[in-house]
Amino acid sequence: MRVFTNPVGAGSLWFDNLATADGIPVAYDPQACPFIVLPGAELNSEMEHQTGEDTTTGKPRPKGGRGAAKANTIGRTPRG
Repeated sequence: MRVFTNPVGAGSLWFDNLATADGIPVAYDPQACPFIVLPGAELNSEMEHQTGEDTTTGKPRPKGGRGAAKANTIGRTPRG
């Protein structure tokens, strides 16, 4: 975890306090977690739906062979 954090005093004190205050509700309120995780999962699902490229890890598989309903189809292209 040390790789992702700055040493104490390395950054702006205001930003460090803001980041700490932002993380506290998630750490101490398990009911808030779905409101953060689910929108991220929805965004990831929609991005998978809009791309024709296999973005999953492991051996590349064709559309329909990835076992993911949303990622196995491609969204409509808007007419412009």
